[in-house]
Amino acid sequence: MNKTEVHVTYRGYLSSTEDAQLLLDACLNGSLPQVTRRLGPDEHQTLIKSGHVFICGESVSNIKRWTDGRLWTPRRRSGRFNVYHELENKKEGTPKESGLIKKTISLSRNGASYRLVSYFTEDDLRSGILTTPSLFHSESSGVTCPNSYVLEDTYDQFLSQPKSCPLPTGDIGWETLQPWLEQEERDVGYDQGLWWGMEDSSTYDLILFEALNFTQRVYM
Repeated sequence: MNKTEVHVTYRGYLSSTEDAQLLLDACLNGSLPQVTRRLGPDEHQTLIKSGHVFICGESVSNIKRWTDGRLWTPRRRSGRFNVYHELENKKEGTPKESGLIKKTISLSRNGASYRLVSYFTEDDLRSGILTTPSLFHSESSGVTCPNSYVLEDTYDQFLSQPKSCPLPTGDIGWETLQPWLEQEERDVGYDQGLWWGMEDSSTYDLILFEALNFTQRVYM
């Protein structure tokens, strides 16, 4: 028996809950395809790529847990999203250089649950080649929706903000930085990527990527 072909729902990036809601609406009205079954090993290789976004409804696909054949870090919360970094190997727990990042969110409509999964790389996010549903929607409506920011200015602004706890010092690694970022979010209330009035979490993600590559200038 031939398997139903799996199609990528959207090519781009989920920056905000608005993006997720727009895509889900498009799926439910039949404009975009849903994933209706679990991906096979061959499809893990061909479909799990930067810029690919998938939506699957639990009642339609019977997928209770999304699998993609990759190794990932423990989840990090970014507003309503869970974010994972691809691992080099499970034993060392080191993020893979130029590896994928996975961003997921679950939404409910009329009592049904839907999972949205967005894959991207740091380089693609920086380059601006990954379009967001809300940006396209706003442009088609003639509404300006800023979706990119100058990273260095944003990062410097982040460093100049009052902190609820001191920046970590010494040999900076993910295990040192992650607790600090999570504590800062809890204390200051940087939720859903809404730092300094910014409406999408792509800036949050970029700042995190920069933070993971800390240099001495951070402490000056």
